[in-house]
Amino acid sequence: MNENTIACRHFDLADNFFDLVEAVLNERIIHENITFGVFDADSEINEIQMAYRQMTRWSDSRIIIPILFNFFHGCELYMKAAYYLLYKPNDKPTHKLSGHFEIFKKCYPSQTKLIDILEYYIFPDNKCELLFNFYKTNGLANSSDFYEVFKYPYNKNFDKPFNYKDLRNTEDKGLVFFRTLLDNIISLRHGKSGL
Repeated sequence: MNENTIACRHFDLADNFFDLVEAVLNERIIHENITFGVFDADSEINEIQMAYRQMTRWSDSRIIIPILFNFFHGCELYMKAAYYLLYKPNDKPTHKLSGHFEIFKKCYPSQTKLIDILEYYIFPDNKCELLFNFYKTNGLANSSDFYEVFKYPYNKNFDKPFNYKDLRNTEDKGLVFFRTLLDNIISLRHGKSGL
């Protein structure tokens, strides 16, 4: 299989992950960020649980972790695809976003807008407050370990639980983050045609 076919298949799958993120975030923006409810005291506990799950299905307290996993996996596939446009795939690809980002920057130095978008999420610093605070709370340097931190509740040794408090119940800050994320996915999609 040639490099262009491999790259196109990676871009296609990245788009699928971005499609999912877009669809869910659009629903999140349409619906209120409901995180609590008032129920009839005579209701059965199962009825209350079902009603609560339905009421909060678009709440950031329920969706943010899988959304970020899918977004970062889309970014991983996107950066790998960009690399595969130029080079044959490595024998052992990694999941480390920081490494893929550095390669992307070297391969496409003129793509400053795409570089800025990827850097914003991978190395949030103070630019992306929600992710920055989350990584700081959990002692993480950047988004490189997304496949662990957004996929499992503990690290692989089970000696450190991840704390998601900085990502949940974010009110207006979360809404701004979600809208920015949607805009940036659109920019990434448009930008791939210039690679």
